[in-house]
Amino acid sequence: MDKSDPTNFKFRLHTNSQDQFLELSGFELFEKGSFSCKLKIRSRGFGIEKTEYFDNISDFIDQIETMNTTLTGQAIIRENYHDHYIKFEITKTGHVIVSGHLFEYSQHKQELLFEFKTDQTCLEPFIQDLKQVFKVGS
Repeated sequence: MDKSDPTNFKFRLHTNSQDQFLELSGFELFEKGSFSCKLKIRSRGFGIEKTEYFDNISDFIDQIETMNTTLTGQAIIRENYHDHYIKFEITKTGHVIVSGHLFEYSQHKQELLFEFKTDQTCLEPFIQDLKQVFKVGS
């Protein structure tokens, strides 16, 4: 797989659990930090697999790096003109709570509200994958 081509890049936030994960693949990069990707989330018995659009990836990467370094705070990624989001928040015990609210607007509206927990040590590989796809930092 050619990792220099964002359309072929695929990575996962590890959660130390088979039934909880966040996976991103098939990136299409746009101007000003906007992008689309195939988003796959499993949170125990619930999940979603669809193409999703997000904005402000640089802000998200900065937020998640700060959160990883200081062990406080949160990082949120969303699309500017829609309500969906994915949020990472670190707890005082070093756990990361990943939550979100995702929508599909169509004749028959669908939505997924989810939350799962992982360990802070899972953030660093996720951050490095984000940086590689979006070519920021080291």
